Amino acid sequence: MAQSWGGALLPDHTRSNPIDKSTDPKRLARRFNACSSEKRSLWCRKLRNWRDNEWGRVLFTDESRFSLSSDSHRILIWRERGSRNHPSNIIER
Repeated sequence: MAQSWGGALLPDHTRSNPIDKSTDPKRLARRFNACSSEKRSLWCRKLRNWRDNEWGRVLFTDESRFSLSSDSHRILIWRERGSRNHPSNIIER
């Protein structure tokens, strides 16, 4: 799931914007689809009765993407903060 949604950019990577300091380079957002929403809901219902020792073996990554290489081959756009789901910032694949 992390790979399909991508990760967030760190603020220190985005401060070199020569155009406008109110925008940062960000990835285009993807629309939520019913299938992934249903999968998440099913996963939550399945594990809602887990005990603390079971959750202790789970690594939560907040769906961030981790990469050892410098080029992630991701499309970045310049957008204002809080405009992630604006139609001009969304692509469907």
